[in-house]
Amino acid sequence: MWLATNKGVSTLSASLSPLNGITVVNPSRRLAGAVASQLLAGHGARVIRVEDPPPAGGGESPARGIPNGWDDAGDLFAHFGRGSESVLLDLSRPDGVAALQQLVANAQVVIEDEHSSDDRG
Repeated sequence: MWLATNKGVSTLSASLSPLNGITVVNPSRRLAGAVASQLLAGHGARVIRVEDPPPAGGGESPARGIPNGWDDAGDLFAHFGRGSESVLLDLSRPDGVAALQQLVANAQVVIEDEHSSDDRG
């Protein structure tokens, strides 16, 4: 059974969702992670996006991008962020790292889309 959400996006009902009960943590910063999150959320997973806090001088979180004109979220953020939750964590601080470690410990899936130059050989 397909049900329309309040954003006009079709998703599976919770009882029939293949990923119902699965928690996904997404600290990724690239489009691949956002696309993966959207797909998993669309199949019933609980997706928690980890965002950087707004810059110290003010403004939006970097993940939210360019405003789209009708609210304060950018188009890509709104599109790929639908169906997920969001938490702001400063990973340069020990308490932010500890909070991320707690989220990861309670998740079944972690999305990672970064690489180090050492891995590219």
